[in-house]
Amino acid sequence: MEELLDRFENTLTYDVELKKPIEGLPEAVVEAVQTRGLASRTFLCSITDDAGLKRANSASSPLLPIVGLIEWQVLCGKPILARPQEREARERQPSAV
Repeated sequence: MEELLDRFENTLTYDVELKKPIEGLPEAVVEAVQTRGLASRTFLCSITDDAGLKRANSASSPLLPIVGLIEWQVLCGKPILARPQEREARERQPSAV
């Protein structure tokens, strides 16, 4: 990723997707992007790593545009199922029988 950022610098807009939770990856992405002054040209998204997005959000200054599951579904024209917190709450509720 660093090679790509160094080669194309501010000639591109970057859309970085965290495919699976990997410890330290969100913070490393934020550092690589911010070191090069590319935060305003980079989107960071994940539909599987909400915790990583939260860590990346707290590590970024200025904030990178961060896209989670709901935003991704809207951008892709997919039906919105539920926010992660709503899914968790629904799963904790006893089912009506």
